[in-house]
Amino acid sequence: FCPGGQTTGSPADHVCMKGFKCPQGSTHPVLCAATTFQQNEQEDTCDTCPEGHYCTHSTLVTDCSFTFTESTCSTTADDTCSLTVSDPVPCDAGHYCTAGVMRACPEGTFNTQTEQSSSNACLPCSP
Repeated sequence: FCPGGQTTGSPADHVCMKGFKCPQGSTHPVLCAATTFQQNEQEDTCDTCPEGHYCTHSTLVTDCSFTFTESTCSTTADDTCSLTVSDPVPCDAGHYCTAGVMRACPEGTFNTQTEQSSSNACLPCSP
């Protein structure tokens, strides 16, 4: 990202962090949405959580000073904004995951397998 007053197009002290996206020409990194993730630095998009998995929101570490407004993180040149970034997590048994969100099987159904991506994986319970 490139805040105002820079003398280069890729300032070394303003690297887009994991868990954020930095579209070309952006002045601040943008936190990836809860159902997306980004495991690499200096990316302009966030990746969609794969089916059968859920994505948790990246967690900002509280020991750095920054301003957080509308899912953007801006730091001063001397700060490092640290994150806890999660990989997509396989969906638990008894659940299915679609669009990056884990959902429980409906009442009266069950599922013994992980990484399921549809409610069709939830089978009726025995009477």
